[in-house]
Amino acid sequence: LYLVLDATQHLFPLLQAEVPGRSYEGLLIQQERDSALVMSTRYVGQSARLPVRHFPTATVEPFIRGDAARDFQNIEVISGIAGVSGSPWVLVANVDRTEAEQPIRLAAVALSLAVVLLTALLLLSGRNAILRERRRSAREAGQIADRALSVVQSSIDGYIVVDADGRIIEVNDAITMMTGFTTEELL
Repeated sequence: LYLVLDATQHLFPLLQAEVPGRSYEGLLIQQERDSALVMSTRYVGQSARLPVRHFPTATVEPFIRGDAARDFQNIEVISGIAGVSGSPWVLVANVDRTEAEQPIRLAAVALSLAVVLLTALLLLSGRNAILRERRRSAREAGQIADRALSVVQSSIDGYIVVDADGRIIEVNDAITMMTGFTTEELL
């Protein structure tokens, strides 16, 4: 029994499937002795005939082995390779590396921006906490000073506060009662 596979009917439809990206190239490769038959989505529409090209075997071997990092136009690609069951053909799918990695780059930029914004938010939050603590401390210090002044003012002992030149700058009510002078007269 001899079976001939018609590439037009059975293999070419593999290349006509919906493509995953602008730079996608599907290749069907059949290696022969000195050359290889290559059907490619790149050649679709260039002629009315079956889009087949002949290439030297050495040119095609990296694609068949799966270690081709560049396509026929020397553009960096990411490749996937699968043998077509029951045939000598190999299906190779290439996508330009820059196109394939674009979503990763966009995600990295978005993540970097998120980290910067989060850091800025944390710094502002910490700064606000420090300012709140300073205001609270100043308020407490003011309350302590008010209590101390209240104790001095309501004391039955007379208090006089003088500056470095010996001038009276403050007195309490007890001293005015003891001396008979008003606060204004003592100051």
